[in-house]
Amino acid sequence: MPEELIFYGLDNYSVIITEELTHEIFDRLKKSKTGIPYRLRRMLRIYISEICEAVSIEQADIDAKVRDAGDIHVIAAAAEGRCDFIITGDKDLLELEEYKEIYTISPSDFLKLAGVA
Repeated sequence: MPEELIFYGLDNYSVIITEELTHEIFDRLKKSKTGIPYRLRRMLRIYISEICEAVSIEQADIDAKVRDAGDIHVIAAAAEGRCDFIITGDKDLLELEEYKEIYTISPSDFLKLAGVA
């Protein structure tokens, strides 16, 4: 993705994340076949903490009908962060389309909607 698109997004939108999502990301990076070095993972964690707004989910009282119950925390984070969109490539979440005025869309569809693609 071109750098100007990343900064456009950061200037115009907030990126919401939870500790659970952060752990999931870094567990997958640690276990990946590419063998991402610890130092790079640590730098990425710092960068994510700088550009993302962390929200805490006390209780995930979400009544969304999703195929993967593990995705409930993503919806709860979006609700807690008062998000308009969940931008994802996860097919289970994309199938949801909308939950209480939070729309799930693909990254490419979001960039089109934002007028930068």
